[in-house]
Amino acid sequence: MNLMKHFLLYLLTAFLLFSCDSEVSDSKPTDKVGEKSQIEVQETDFSANEFDNPKTQAILEELDICVLKDSLGLIAECTPQNFRVIPFKKGAAIEDAFILEVKAGIRLKGSGTPLPPVRHIIVFERVNGELVQVNGFRGDLIAKDTGKDVNDLILALYVKADETLFQCRYEWNGDRYEFKSIEGLDYGEGVKTLSEATRDSVTNEIYGSIMQSNLIF
Repeated sequence: MNLMKHFLLYLLTAFLLFSCDSEVSDSKPTDKVGEKSQIEVQETDFSANEFDNPKTQAILEELDICVLKDSLGLIAECTPQNFRVIPFKKGAAIEDAFILEVKAGIRLKGSGTPLPPVRHIIVFERVNGELVQVNGFRGDLIAKDTGKDVNDLILALYVKADETLFQCRYEWNGDRYEFKSIEGLDYGEGVKTLSEATRDSVTNEIYGSIMQSNLIF
C-alpha cells in the first residue's frame, strides 16, 4: 500500500471517529446526489445495434477516426459497438458540442497501435467551423449533472499507483472542463461518498495523483 492510499485511509478513519456527523457513506455518489433530480446516470455497454442520435454517423465520419467496414477486423468500425456520442450543452446542436465515448482497446483509423484497455472520454466543440478537442479523459463517464446549461461530468478514474477508483466532478469553465471535486472513492471496499468537508481536505492531493497518472490528455 503506497503513501497516498495510507493517507486516504487515515483521513477517512479520522473523520469517522471524530466528526459528529458521518462524513463518509457507503452509498454511491449518484444515489445521494440523485435526490435533487439533476443527476443523469450514464451506462454504456457498447452492445446497441443503432446509435442513440442519428447524427452520430456523420460526426464520426467528420472526425475520421473509424471506417465504415473493415473486413480484416484491424481498424475500428463506425458502429455503436465502438462509439457513443453524448450531448453536454443545452441549446447547442449535438454536432457542434458533444462527448465522444470510445470503447477500450480499439484501434482508431490512422493509429499504429490500439488504445489502452480503458475507455476514452473526449469532449469536442466546434470552433470557427472546425471540431476541436477541448478535453480528454481515460476512464468512465458515470453521470452528468443536468442542472446546469453546460452539464457537469462525473467521471470514474482509476489511479493504479494508489489502487483506488476516484469519482471526480468536472465543471465547465467557459472554454473547457476543469477539475472541481472528488465525489467518492473506492479503494477496494466499495464506493464511499464524501461530505463537503472531507472533499475539501483531500481534493488537492487526489488531483495531483490523477494528473501524474496519465489519465488526462
